[in-house]
Amino acid sequence: KTLPRPVYWGIISAMVVIATVVISADAPRVEIILIAQVFNGCLLPFFAICLLTCLNDPQFMSSSPQKGWANIFLLISVTITIFLASNVIIQKIFGHLVDSLYVKFAIAGGISCVTIAILCLVTSLGKDLIKSWRKQENPLPDPSA
Repeated sequence: KTLPRPVYWGIISAMVVIATVVISADAPRVEIILIAQVFNGCLLPFFAICLLTCLNDPQFMSSSPQKGWANIFLLISVTITIFLASNVIIQKIFGHLVDSLYVKFAIAGGISCVTIAILCLVTSLGKDLIKSWRKQENPLPDPSA
């Protein structure tokens, strides 16, 4: 299903107007790019979690369910994106409280692992992941039987 034409043109027009205002205001382009990258980096874990849950939803992907090995790579990727985003947030907000880089990394790693664990426990993602991994345990029937 595609977007209705007025919505599509509204999005395009808003992007053009925002870009025109920023360029005409002679805003420092490097700072604008850095701000956009920070927003994208903070939104990436949210969209990665949505992708992970949608790809493992049996109702949504009943025709072609996600394979177990693909789920492993996707789960690792989502954990890494959460780690990177939480690391940036920790350094920006609590950077002056914690001096050691390893402690910041440990906190960010803990946040990412706890987030994935909570996501698996609260949603049906945990059951769906286990189901996809169990399907891989029975690869081919024994030819000698």
